[in-house]
Amino acid sequence: MQFLIKLLAVFVVCTVLHASTTHYSPTLRHYFLQQELRGAYQGLWPAAKRGSVDALHALAQLAIVNKDIYWLEKSASLNSVDAMIALAELGDAEQKIAWWTRAARNGHAPSQFELSLIEKNTEQRLRYLEQAALNEYSPAIVALGKYYYDHSEIEQALRWLAKAAVFDEKSRFKLAKMQWRQGFTAKSLSSFEQSSSALPEAKTYYQLIKNTPLSNLSVLSQSSTNGLADNCSQQLQFVATTLDSAVQAAQFKKRFSQDKRFVDFPICINPIVWLKPDQLRCALENDRKRCDLSRLARRQFTPNYTHLVLFLDEGKAYVQNGVMHLDEADVYSVFIHELAHFAGFVDEYAVSAELAQAYCYGDGAPNLAIATKETLKQTETYRLWQSYNRTLNIDAQEKAMTQNAATVNAATVNAIDQNNINQTVLDFDPVPLIAEASRTCAKLGVSTFKPSEKLTFMQYHDANTIPAIYTLMWQDQLSVYHHDVEVAKSLAQSAMDRNDENAARYWAAF
Repeated sequence: MQFLIKLLAVFVVCTVLHASTTHYSPTLRHYFLQQELRGAYQGLWPAAKRGSVDALHALAQLAIVNKDIYWLEKSASLNSVDAMIALAELGDAEQKIAWWTRAARNGHAPSQFELSLIEKNTEQRLRYLEQAALNEYSPAIVALGKYYYDHSEIEQALRWLAKAAVFDEKSRFKLAKMQWRQGFTAKSLSSFEQSSSALPEAKTYYQLIKNTPLSNLSVLSQSSTNGLADNCSQQLQFVATTLDSAVQAAQFKKRFSQDKRFVDFPICINPIVWLKPDQLRCALENDRKRCDLSRLARRQFTPNYTHLVLFLDEGKAYVQNGVMHLDEADVYSVFIHELAHFAGFVDEYAVSAELAQAYCYGDGAPNLAIATKETLKQTETYRLWQSYNRTLNIDAQEKAMTQNAATVNAATVNAIDQNNINQTVLDFDPVPLIAEASRTCAKLGVSTFKPSEKLTFMQYHDANTIPAIYTLMWQDQLSVYHHDVEVAKSLAQSAMDRNDENAARYWAAF
């Protein structure tokens, strides 16, 4: 069978060669008549060596079909790229690189691209990538556009993304975002629109641009005629500073409205404010973005928000004086973690010594008991946790009774049914409160506890676990601090930093 396959391969190659118009027909006829691989190789070799492109191609293809290393190497010695690639596929890791390198020198774009993927030197890697892209190799064009986009090399990114956009929608999407950043609004909108049919994400960007106006900072300092909504203990104002952050803000707002964990929480989110690029001055300090709110602070107005959530281009997520700072890389769970800080919850990982000074020498945080294992149960915080836990057990017991009673037809309740309901009460097993050590104050060597043995969202945001007792405490915190305009603290501080005494007094009064 193998011999027949080889004969068929020889026949196909010979047919092609027989139809050739080259002047090597005697050689080809000899090759065709011999019907032997040895004779075929020897018949093709002289013609290939004398420069016949057709003969070299046929020789290489015959060697490829038969995985004949000797004749593949002979073909490669005459710069047959096909033979080099075949040898790379048949060789070990070191041989692959050697043959890809030879093929790359002969202008073989796929080999240039493969070398770019394994090259450790950045300059050489880019050189291989550019060679492959210049040879119109699509994966290289896409990769080069992405590289320059990720490294914010604007001119090169626009050049290669524009080439890649012709056949790659993700590249067109990146091109649209790059065009927007450079102020090419019309081109950007067109690119987003073209990508919308293939990429839902592009459609989101396109619709946001069309439906959300860019605003001046002054829109945040307009006095509210209606004040704060009665049903909103906290009224958040999302403020986006870039296109990406505006999309992020819109996505977080939508997710929060659909998050069943917070359906009963009196937390409201105002329509998003998307600021023009020059409206909010921010600077990166120790991985945190600090934003100048003095332009807001110097104006005396009644805000229709209690807290600001700033969506920035970079910087570590944190909350300070009623202002949350997020960057474009932060996910929804980070927002939820920081949102809990608005209600007084503290981190359960080891915080900095500076933060620990604020957290660890007094009561106040609902999820933090400052105590040793021996003194924990004597603390006011622990007794409060117990009351919350009793409430949860009562609620769970009532729910169990309701579910049991629902199975009994009210019109036909008898003594046996009533006994079953009563037995539910007797069988109910209360869930005990288990407090676990937390590491909040570890930097100061202070022992602390949290009201759950689980790894919670206040220790690792992506743990995504909000124990029931935290939910109950959170709701109570919101009722205690109903309509507290926490952002006024930041505005008062900004006014003081600018020696604006009148504004500082105004905001301190909040």
